[in-house]
Formats: sequence, C-alpha cells, structure tokens
Amino acid sequence: MLVAGIALTMGFSMQSAASSPETNALLDAIQKQYESMQTFRAHFSQVLINSASREAERRTGRVSMKKPGLIRWETLEPEKELLVAAKDVVWDYFEAEKTAYKYKASEILDSKTMLHFLAGTTRLDKDFEVVNAGREDSLTRLDLTPREPEPGLVQASIWADPATGLIQRISMIDFYGNENVVAFTDMSLNPPLDEGLFTFTPPAGVEVFDNTVDAQ
Repeated sequence: MLVAGIALTMGFSMQSAASSPETNALLDAIQKQYESMQTFRAHFSQVLINSASREAERRTGRVSMKKPGLIRWETLEPEKELLVAAKDVVWDYFEAEKTAYKYKASEILDSKTMLHFLAGTTRLDKDFEVVNAGREDSLTRLDLTPREPEPGLVQASIWADPATGLIQRISMIDFYGNENVVAFTDMSLNPPLDEGLFTFTPPAGVEVFDNTVDAQ
C-alpha cells in the first residue's frame, strides 16, 4: 500500500508523461492501428503468476479476432482450452475434462479484460492514466492505471512497437496481485478468417454448464 506522498508523486508523473509528445504519438499510433484492424491472428505465450505462492503457470496457443467482437482464444499447451466469444455468448471448453461453460457475453466482456486490449475497444488515453516507462529492447513500455479500477484489473503494462503501433506484450494485475502476462508472436493483420472459427457446438458427451439461464 502506497503512502500519500508517493501516490501524489505518481499521480503527477502520470499526467506529465501522458502529455509528452512521444507518449501521445504512440497512443495515437496504437489507437489508429487497432481501430483500422478488422481481423487479427497470432500465437501467444502466457504466464499466470500467483501472488501468494509466486508459482507461475505457463501456457501457449493461438488467438484470432474479427470485428465486431468475435474472438477465438485457443490454449494448446500444457492443456487444451478453447474460449470462443461470439456476439451474445462466450464458450469456455476444456477438452480433457469434457466440460464446456456457457456465459452471457455481457458478463465476460463488459470489464477491462485482456480481450478488450486485443479487440481495440479500450481507449488507453481515456480509460487509463498513462506513464511512459521508456524503451525495453525495441519496444516502448506504457504503464497503465485504470481511472475506474475493478477486481480484475488494477494495474497494467503494455509493450508496443512505436513504428507500427502494435501491442506485442501485455501485463495485467488484479486486485489480489495475481499477474497475467501475454506476449504475441507471428502476428498477422487483416488475414481472411472463416466465420466458423467463432462458433462452438459442444461435442457429444461433453457436460455443459449453462450460465446464461437465470436462476428461478
């Protein structure tokens, strides 16, 4: 927990950094890139760090996105998991467990999740206080503090290519201090993507937990 003096210093730094020409130019480049992008495909590597134990769970897979709001997030290692976000529903399927969970899209996608960064529906300059943390290798790191924090996101960082405006890595920290870090590789902009990628029908024998039905 920060003392008041440190918090005030951070607040001043955020406002100063966000107004710098370099930071504003990068924010504009990111916004334009993701607003103009209609489809997106990439491989990802993900690290989930537990705040209490500091244990790290590593995952790899691939992701596809198509506007408006269609996302396929497919974990391949160490275990297969498929998240499909369609217009009204989100499916989360665990192949080995033969279980699938169905949610209302509004319940999953209304918060500032990783998917919002990917889909370009989060406006960095309006939704966050921004600190330019400088260059790391060829990327610029921006530290983001939500103007309206929520349990799933209290702090984030992105690493973006200043030449293209593409976000190549994202770190998100929740209320409990757990960290979710995702890095993208083999990124493809505006590839042709079949609509079938963003539909899901539970295979035979899969147990479905339907969370879209209101309890009576």
